[in-house]
Amino acid sequence: MSFVYLCGMRHYLALILLVLSVCLNLTKASAQDLDLEVFMQMRDTSKVSFLPQVNLPLTLVVSDELKNIPKENLYQLSGITPISIDKDEYRFAVVSDKYTDGLLELSLFVDEEGKVVLGMLSPLDKKLKKFQATDPEGIAFDPARKKYYISTEQQKILRLDSKQSFEGFVPVPEYMSTSHIQANMGFESLEYDKTRDCLWVTTEGSLKEDINPDSKNPVLRLQALGLDGRDLGKYTYVMDPPRVPEVPSGTTYVHGVSDLTVLPDGRLVVMEREVFVNLSLLMVHSRTKLYTVNPEEGSETLTKTLLTEFTTGLDENSLDITLANYEGMCYVTLPDGSDALVLISDSQGRPSYSFLYGFLKIQLSDFIQIIKLKDIDGDGMES
Repeated sequence: MSFVYLCGMRHYLALILLVLSVCLNLTKASAQDLDLEVFMQMRDTSKVSFLPQVNLPLTLVVSDELKNIPKENLYQLSGITPISIDKDEYRFAVVSDKYTDGLLELSLFVDEEGKVVLGMLSPLDKKLKKFQATDPEGIAFDPARKKYYISTEQQKILRLDSKQSFEGFVPVPEYMSTSHIQANMGFESLEYDKTRDCLWVTTEGSLKEDINPDSKNPVLRLQALGLDGRDLGKYTYVMDPPRVPEVPSGTTYVHGVSDLTVLPDGRLVVMEREVFVNLSLLMVHSRTKLYTVNPEEGSETLTKTLLTEFTTGLDENSLDITLANYEGMCYVTLPDGSDALVLISDSQGRPSYSFLYGFLKIQLSDFIQIIKLKDIDGDGMES
């Protein structure tokens, strides 16, 4: 390759970068009504540390039993629960809201530093079993009884045995039935609490009767259920207001609670997520906030404490997209004894977008993020 050719390429790339820079400035100017600070890349590491975000399609190996399943259906993982955590391998049961031929097993193989180097996705128990669920979102596992619980956006909670045979539904309170929820704002979160021996569930958005036009803070109900459906307590959870109060036209926008999990001390971790995608404005952005709440505090409205918040999206400096729509979360104890949260994202089928007159093409992807909690009982996290 000649020096003249290299110089020509350098000038060509410089011209492309100049055009992109102008386009970015123009889109920023057209978005002057938006608070651009909202879209800044950030990670709050005061109480946690982040392991490298893992791009699933680049890391994951799919077993032979799943070779004929469209990958866009397999990668849309919406719920996760731990099965076993060993030194070299972390095993989880997961569900995909586009795959209903049984539960899936996600195995993550890690190096000495705990970083994921390889993943394997296979049918749980190596057999495809059909279970009666449409749009499964959350999953929980009771290790003592070896029972799986699946939540769906049709406001159903299914109970499966260890062989994934359907055993029945867990009754849900009438106030959480389908007639009380907003469209596409039903059950996303589900967790088994081994300390209290109960299930925790909530909706993605406010129930119809909780909508208050005069308030910017959505109100949710965190419900504790006995394994037989008994009402063990209802708690009010107030979300943060949306950071984008007025959404521009042509924007894909989501704001709600996507999952919750239980810490060993009995507190819950609630995941609030806000996703904003507007390609004409070159704004591709997701903000995830993790809050802890304590159901034992004695008040109906829970006091929440920020554990961490972070963003993913389009980095305008590198034009690299790492948008992660985190939907699933679980707590684990890592082999080194540290407490951690494992988050999985759902790219909604890994759609591909092109913009800037077709010059720039991006594809959303699916990610896993492991977050270590620095001090679950001491100064790192308020009790």
